[in-house]
Amino acid sequence: MSTPPPFVHLHVHSQYSLLDGVSHFKPLFNRVKELGMDSIALTDHGNMFGSLNFFKEANASGVRPIIGCEVYVSPSNHKDRTSNQAKIQNHLVLLAKDYTGYLNLCHLVSKGFLEGFYYKPRIDKEMLAAHHEGLIAMSACTGGILCRPFLDKRPKDAYQTADDFAQIMGPDNFYVELMDHGLPDQKIVLPELIALARKMNLPMVATNDSHYLRREDAKTQNILIAIGTNKSENVEGRFHFDGEDYYLKSPEEMAAIFGHVEGAIENTVRISEMCHSEIKLKQKDLIPEYITENGQSPTDFLRDLSIAGLKRHYGDITPAIQERFDYEFGIITQMGFVSYFLVVWDFVNFARRNNIPVGCRGSGAGSIVAYALAITELDPIARKLFFERFLNPERVSMPDFDIDLCQVRRQEVIEYVRNKYGSDNVAQIITFNTMKAKAAVRDVGRVKSIPLNMVDRIAKMIPEGPKVSIESALKDSPELKEAYELDHQVTDILDAARKIEGTVRQPGVHAAGVVVCRKPLIEALPLYKQAGKEDVVTQYNMIEVEEVGLLKVDFLGLKTLTMLQDCVDMVKKLHNISIDWDEVGFDDPKTYELLQRGDGFGVFQVESSGMRDLLRKARPLDLEEITVLIAAYRPGPMQFLETYINRKHKREETIYPHPSLEEPLKETYGLMIYQEQVMQTAQVLAGFSLGAADLLRRAMSKKKKSDMEKYGKDFVAGAEKKGVDPKVAKDVFDMIEQFAQYGFNKAHAASYAVLTYRTAYLKAHYPAEFMASLLTSEIRTGASDKLGPYISVARDMGLEVMQPDINRSQMFFSVVEGNIRFGLAAIKNVGQGCVEHIIQMRDKDGPYTSFTDFCERIDQTCVNGRALECLITCGAFDSLDCGTRPQLLDVLKDALEMGASKRSMKASGQTSLFDLLEATDTSEAATGLQLRDIPDWPDRERFAKEKELAGMFLSGHPLDRFRIDFRSFGKVTSSGLAEIEDGTQTALLGLVTAKKEITTKNGDLMAFVELEDLEGKVEIVFFPRTYEQSRDIIMVDSMLFVEGKAQKRVDDAQAKILADKAQRLEDLRRTKTRFLDILLPWESLEMANLEKLRGLMRDYAGNIPVRLRVQTVENGEVLIVPHARYKVNLNESFLGAFDKLKFQKSVRFAEK
Repeated sequence: MSTPPPFVHLHVHSQYSLLDGVSHFKPLFNRVKELGMDSIALTDHGNMFGSLNFFKEANASGVRPIIGCEVYVSPSNHKDRTSNQAKIQNHLVLLAKDYTGYLNLCHLVSKGFLEGFYYKPRIDKEMLAAHHEGLIAMSACTGGILCRPFLDKRPKDAYQTADDFAQIMGPDNFYVELMDHGLPDQKIVLPELIALARKMNLPMVATNDSHYLRREDAKTQNILIAIGTNKSENVEGRFHFDGEDYYLKSPEEMAAIFGHVEGAIENTVRISEMCHSEIKLKQKDLIPEYITENGQSPTDFLRDLSIAGLKRHYGDITPAIQERFDYEFGIITQMGFVSYFLVVWDFVNFARRNNIPVGCRGSGAGSIVAYALAITELDPIARKLFFERFLNPERVSMPDFDIDLCQVRRQEVIEYVRNKYGSDNVAQIITFNTMKAKAAVRDVGRVKSIPLNMVDRIAKMIPEGPKVSIESALKDSPELKEAYELDHQVTDILDAARKIEGTVRQPGVHAAGVVVCRKPLIEALPLYKQAGKEDVVTQYNMIEVEEVGLLKVDFLGLKTLTMLQDCVDMVKKLHNISIDWDEVGFDDPKTYELLQRGDGFGVFQVESSGMRDLLRKARPLDLEEITVLIAAYRPGPMQFLETYINRKHKREETIYPHPSLEEPLKETYGLMIYQEQVMQTAQVLAGFSLGAADLLRRAMSKKKKSDMEKYGKDFVAGAEKKGVDPKVAKDVFDMIEQFAQYGFNKAHAASYAVLTYRTAYLKAHYPAEFMASLLTSEIRTGASDKLGPYISVARDMGLEVMQPDINRSQMFFSVVEGNIRFGLAAIKNVGQGCVEHIIQMRDKDGPYTSFTDFCERIDQTCVNGRALECLITCGAFDSLDCGTRPQLLDVLKDALEMGASKRSMKASGQTSLFDLLEATDTSEAATGLQLRDIPDWPDRERFAKEKELAGMFLSGHPLDRFRIDFRSFGKVTSSGLAEIEDGTQTALLGLVTAKKEITTKNGDLMAFVELEDLEGKVEIVFFPRTYEQSRDIIMVDSMLFVEGKAQKRVDDAQAKILADKAQRLEDLRRTKTRFLDILLPWESLEMANLEKLRGLMRDYAGNIPVRLRVQTVENGEVLIVPHARYKVNLNESFLGAFDKLKFQKSVRFAEK
């Protein structure tokens, strides 16, 4: 048997031919080598999304990559969107022979998206003529530049097109492409193409338009196409590929098809040998050069700026500060990152100059140069942060500042960068959304027309988590495995889903990443633009743009910064106090008092119930301790938190792994929490440089065995030189290897701790302003589901949250006389433009005097009927006393028509006698608006309507009278249920709002019960045994205390509780209330306040003893038990009177 001639596949689609190609790169290269080939091209549809990854993976696997693209060519101008030819896109395959060809391909593909997109990204012949150098062209498939004219019976056009492209590309650079999948159209065009090539003396080349690896993968491609076209597989006439021949065929198979055509097989090898595709990585000339205004060199300018900043921060520059600066500055200049620091300084400085809240998180906080430039706010020397964690002189990589910006004004900074460095030089970064396990199951179920309830059942059996695969789910979920083995339909769905899992579904835009280049980006990499969007985006992802050598900055929109600024502005406006964070510092007692009592609602990073509990136990005293808690409250180090707390409070002895490690581990009481401690341990114990220690840390986190063995030997040898016993050194190395798996970046945690402290400071000193700003931040981000819980917190803080008012409310939440006024923009269907107009008219002509007055003054193009309906429903017109909400809704249409008529008359200068009368009487009756006698809504209906439109109850809460019970007895709230782990034992108090009984297969009764508390609703499941015990007390409108286990599944809209026990509230109060605990701040212990309290206890004498819990900074909560005669009667009158004592923090019923 003769050996087939060598063959190279030059027309190949990968998964980046979105929802069309199946092939992933590693399996592709393995298959190429299995088939005895050593080179392959990538020619995805219209894009180069996968080119860099293809290039790297191919080289790593020993396969020579050829970078290409199957582009769409417009027969007219690529910008044409109107002519008869606009929708025609003929295919053409382009392959890069060299780096020049790669750059020209980048240019063409980019222009296709940026200028030529019309259904597809299109180029034209003129563009190709200008950028053909270094490229080879092939005439593509039956949709190609030559096949289309032949199939349309325009042979002359085909010959003319072939001549045009041969002239454009030059000798030996244009090939007539032949492919045969047995399709009728191919049988028509193949003889024509061969005849054309022979007649015009053009070379031919054989390809197979590969979209998948093996014949059996055609089924997977069929599913992907159905997903992409949003059609079921069994829909007749939907787009699909005919046949199963679009796989990676062997050289033998290709020779059997095209061996008789002269040169068609041989030319694949010839083209491959002509192509030496290259993508240059780590380019040094792409970082923009910072141009100084005074002509000073960037290096001198950076030095001068830094020295000035050091003097501003430190006053005198000590030898230690100078040494640290000289060290960092030397590395920055040596590694060529002077301009990088100046570019970042420039836009951070722009933000600060324009009062745009800005911050920096991450390892950049370890740089004293960044601190001097005010890029960061933490002193790296005082906070013991390492520069090498940010920029390691022993590992060449791009530095990376993570810049936090006010969410509302983030775009202003991006626009500044775009204007400063040129719009062609700045772009956002692409991301690729891939099909996760559950999504793959749902997609497969949809295209196979499987009933939704069955698909849901399968998806819910897959565990939650970003790294969960169908393979791992089958191992970890016995329920799923059993269904897979017993139910053939489940088997089919999971087998199909497994094949598309991990495949790219669609491109997106990275939430924060922006690249800046010294030259137009189109000269460095391919660009992309989403249809209908204006933002230019790179075709390479965030890791790849850095590999190319581009400067990447993460502009992270952080709502906490916006909220902080809103609060600071409100404090200035209401109290004429300017908050300067440098002056505030980090040692305010009131702030730590708030944190120590676990008052973390709304405070950055410490909101969760677990974190609030940790604050109460750890009782942080300074910023370093806040930093530890933030770093440690995550999987891994959490196991050491109890030890940390016990050692901190001297309940356990602090033990160090070695005496020399006391200094690096002192702040965490001998425990390793930070990545920097891993580095410092290697430095102190084994003599590593900090740069080498950072390499060790990185190697440990990657768990590469060969690296670990090498570093282990180096560590022990280095420790021996310092007199450390080798066994001790080995034990310490094993310990830090374990810690390195989960150690947290201290610089990052410390940056977070600053925001934690500042939000806590504002909450402690300006609670109303803080809560108003917090509520506003939720509205800005569209997170209205948090309004209810936060308002409940505000009310627990003693703040009144007043309903919206057309004359008193602002755009967002505001503070009025120490309480909070609901913002108009927080109401559904009332947009910011609408509110701006309402406030503008109010400011211009004074408060609205009646509903009619309002309808006459507003422009109905700005405030439509739906917005007005929502404003009425939420009580915004209640204060005008112009009718009930149902009455105003009843006359709304008439009022708007009357208002529009009067505005029109005024605009035309007409005035009636009645207008003159109405000027003095603006009541609804006087203005001709007749209110019908309609009954007002009952409380429950009013509350329900408010909740629907505002996300919360506005004019009261049906459960307000149980507020102390909620505070006293519930372990968790409905909103807090989302924070606890599946299976956690918990308890919740709430009102039964619905009950549904069902009969099990065994004939037993069970029930699904809806329980509502101050923050939302929860489903409680009563299985037969528990339901039998509790059935008599589970009634709609009854208050129940339920104990049970939390059940959380990722596909459930909300967690449930599986009930173990239920109890009526009145029984709970009787059995659980032995004391009434009153929480008082230390500063409230004045004689006048104590006298008020004593008088109240005398007035409501009863049989429940009173205890005072006094908050102190030094000793936490101190329990004071008054004389035994102070006992009270816990009735509604007492609790109402007590609530009016403004100096108390809260009250709760206590069992012990």
